[in-house]
Amino acid sequence: MNKTIVSIVSEQPIPNYLLIKEIFNPGDNLLFIASTKTESIIQHIVDTLHTSAPITKIVLDAGDEERWTTMCQRIENELSHSNQYAVNLTGGTKYMALAVQSIFAKYDSTFYYIPHPKNVMLSSEKVIPISTRVNVSEFMELHGHKIKWGKIIRPFEDSQQFLYHYTHTLNKTDFEIINKLREYRDKNISIPDIENKDDDKKKPAIPGLSNFLYKINFVGEQKDNLTKYEVQYLTGGWFEEYVYHLIQTEIKPTDIKFGIKLNTTQNDLDVVFTKGNKLFVIECKTGVEKGSMLNQIVYKSSAIKEYLRGISAQSYIFALAKEDPEWTKIANHMGIPYYGKDHFLNADKQQELLNSIIIKSYD
Repeated sequence: MNKTIVSIVSEQPIPNYLLIKEIFNPGDNLLFIASTKTESIIQHIVDTLHTSAPITKIVLDAGDEERWTTMCQRIENELSHSNQYAVNLTGGTKYMALAVQSIFAKYDSTFYYIPHPKNVMLSSEKVIPISTRVNVSEFMELHGHKIKWGKIIRPFEDSQQFLYHYTHTLNKTDFEIINKLREYRDKNISIPDIENKDDDKKKPAIPGLSNFLYKINFVGEQKDNLTKYEVQYLTGGWFEEYVYHLIQTEIKPTDIKFGIKLNTTQNDLDVVFTKGNKLFVIECKTGVEKGSMLNQIVYKSSAIKEYLRGISAQSYIFALAKEDPEWTKIANHMGIPYYGKDHFLNADKQQELLNSIIIKSYD
């Protein structure tokens, strides 16, 4: 017998999505119960499922979810004793969940509860493991965000080598070259032209650029040219790629993306990954020169976390600045762990950092 999967919709759609992914079979129907406040989330779930299953929506008007008789009648009007129901009690208000359980107990129903972020379903005193793992795109789409992401342009060995040069061999002149290159982050450039240009009113000449590239053993796709992606790599993208490869290699996430652009904000996300149906967001900075800059970075990370509608994301700041207890305290106060240079130069500290992420992502 085909069944109807019933979801009580709240602002946290992950448990709704997980149950549907776990138990849906071709021919099943979907029934969503929501308030006017959470009605839009139904469409986010349906869009992410990419399903053609028959869908019924029960949207309770403002206040209806607090009126027992009205709420129960609205729901019961859509039910039939000839149907079988799989009811997810995880979402909605407690009052709504009580009403739904009371109504569906009179029908052929199986009840489920998902204690997210634990990846199990509770049903009839049974604990059933959840095998579904949500990727980055699904996580974002469930919360109404479409994303695009960047491409990795160099192997891990290159960013490891750049880390060594950045922290051990580069001098003041080299860092000046990197800072000037930032002016060209969105352009493909000719190295000889940039080195020899005599008009730096709009964008600066960069004498010594060839020597700098030779020093760090950087070879571009084309001789005497740098693509805009290579310029972005040289001016900080290499550290994002380093973190990407590090997480990919050591954490082995379900999914990982970097250079994410959201359709709903101008803020970019440096490195984002999912593991254990949890979302992790890492802000990568090659330098933090002073406390005011850290405050800006922390504020941005906090604002992004808030902007993503309170989804259960763990945010981090990875920086190649000095370790500073005061900076760590400021970031931690905002719920965003800060890790400085020592955690990327000291193998034990780096493993300690990775272990802390693994513990939080444990599934």
